[in-house]
Amino acid sequence: MKKIIFTSIVCVCLSFSLTACEKETPIMENELPSEIKSYVERHFSMDKISFSVKDQDGVKLTYDITLQSGVKLEFNSAKEIIDIDGNNKKLPDSVIPEKILSYVGSVFPNAFVTDWKLEGRFQKVELNNSMDLLFDADGNLKKIDD
Repeated sequence: MKKIIFTSIVCVCLSFSLTACEKETPIMENELPSEIKSYVERHFSMDKISFSVKDQDGVKLTYDITLQSGVKLEFNSAKEIIDIDGNNKKLPDSVIPEKILSYVGSVFPNAFVTDWKLEGRFQKVELNNSMDLLFDADGNLKKIDD
């Protein structure tokens, strides 16, 4: 019984300490790293940054950007794009790797990419027809979920 109580206390303390490490800090557009601002200007030139947050979760740092159109971008600590949520809108072709864009255009000619995400060594895209496609790092199709 004492072991169960002790284990419960340790779990509660651990969960509090882990959640205490998360820190979201709103940041002004002029405080964003130049790589992120350049990415937004290059691929979303007709859009403006509405809100940006620096998210420190333990040792993991990300930058979360929301554009006025509702598109959400997430960058890792190396200032590389890792997630684009188009909010059911068509993403610019320039943000989709060429091989993936070509595949989608040839296999699903009436569909377009609304979300792109880098998950480890894989890239995941969601189409406006609710299809989810999983590609490897080189853009080779691995899986289709409908």
